[in-house]
Amino acid sequence: MALGLVCLYFFLSLLCSVIIESITALLKKRPKMLQETISHLLGDEAALKNLYEQPLFMANAPKGLATSFFESMSNLLPPFASRWNGQKVPSYVAPRSFVLSLLEGLKQHPEVIKKYSFPKKHRSSRRNQQN
Repeated sequence: MALGLVCLYFFLSLLCSVIIESITALLKKRPKMLQETISHLLGDEAALKNLYEQPLFMANAPKGLATSFFESMSNLLPPFASRWNGQKVPSYVAPRSFVLSLLEGLKQHPEVIKKYSFPKKHRSSRRNQQN
């Protein structure tokens, strides 16, 4: 009896997971949430644009034909399409790829660094406060 109940809960949780994943894939929630989170983290649209232009960052984006029924359906419906300048955007980025892409983007666009850097006088006063 107890084993049957455990199996029933297992299969119900598996069914719920499949339904949630299907809805998430249809609505393209992960790429949108990733883009919003990175935008909030960087706090600058130019830095976000520079990051999404990096080949290493965009290498995580899906390529080619749709891999699932829901992905093909979401490509047919424009409101659900997750694209960045006509390209598909990644829904997951490995930490190493993110850091390397961010550093490369900052190296190519030093004006972003200058925008957020403190004056030397301010940096030295912060060091004195910490000591």
